[in-house]
Amino acid sequence: MDTRLDKKQTIERWGIRFTGIVQGVGFRPLVSMWAHQLGISGFVYNDSSGVYVEAQSDIDTLQLFVDTIQEEQPRLCRITHVSITKIDLSVNDNKKFVIAQSPVDGTVNTFISADTSPCDDCLAEMKESGRRYDYPFINCTNCGPRYSIIKSMPYDRERTTMSDFTMCEACHEEYVDVNGRRYHAEPNACEQCGPSYQLLDKNGNLCIVDDCFETAIEMISNGAIIALKGIGGYHLVCDATNDKAVQTLRERKHRKDKPFAIMAGSIDIVEDFAVVSDGDLDALSAMARPIVLLEKNDNFHASISELVAPNNHLIGVMLPYAPIHHVLVPHDAKWVMTSGNASGDSVIYDDEKAFLELQTIADYFLTHNRQIY
Repeated sequence: MDTRLDKKQTIERWGIRFTGIVQGVGFRPLVSMWAHQLGISGFVYNDSSGVYVEAQSDIDTLQLFVDTIQEEQPRLCRITHVSITKIDLSVNDNKKFVIAQSPVDGTVNTFISADTSPCDDCLAEMKESGRRYDYPFINCTNCGPRYSIIKSMPYDRERTTMSDFTMCEACHEEYVDVNGRRYHAEPNACEQCGPSYQLLDKNGNLCIVDDCFETAIEMISNGAIIALKGIGGYHLVCDATNDKAVQTLRERKHRKDKPFAIMAGSIDIVEDFAVVSDGDLDALSAMARPIVLLEKNDNFHASISELVAPNNHLIGVMLPYAPIHHVLVPHDAKWVMTSGNASGDSVIYDDEKAFLELQTIADYFLTHNRQIY
């Protein structure tokens, strides 16, 4: 008798517990996708401890399932522990696999992902015609907001600030498509059903314009200071080549000479004013899109206002890291992008507080209607 054949045909049901950064990273969709591909029945859900899976199939397939999930884990995921318990076969097994409703109980003992820059697929989609062309809230299971929208765990849309927005039919079809990259992407939205931007004056009055982004770009190029609401808070933005704009920002923000960081529209533009090594390039382009300290090059004074980082041989630089930046920031831009606050205070993320405290600094506000939590 071939014992391998007997083992393969032995049907078991496993309770599988994954812990670590496994919520808000596209983990449940990955589990469900592989369960469908391997013909496994059962369910997966988020809970207070991480992700729990019940899977029923032959032993070899179940082991392949667990191994594949660990090998193919999403880019934002960090699995710290996997435990497997053999449980009784389900008498109600319907040969299907589903993403089940998350139970809301117990003390939360799990991690959530940070907000991340848009993935290459989303960036490409932003440049295609359709309902997400230049959409500043584009996301999928591999990228987008997480930490800044989650109100409570476990991670489901109903417990995020996206609960204020009902998915349109097209977005919902993506949400339930097991083979799509937006399968159970909780922040999924488009210009028809999701959050949106508007341009306001410093008193909170709506500016009636054809395109709030084009208008904001023109205002910045003409020396205005814009308070920009991003993913996790407000930034103050002005033209880094304009001495008067930078000086005005310093005076209003009461920031005498501490360096400002710059957002450049592209790496080519960074190389116009700074020395960029291969390591610097890797850091600038990393998923977290950090501010990187670079050496000023010989062309810096001809390219950037000396008031941006006076008496300093280094300049803090970042590349666009949120969809709004890819919509708003021109390819050749060199913009001061500094925290939206008075010097010494924490970054402002509340709209009411922003208008109260930044109206003496900003000339205009480019803001949106998704709550930052």
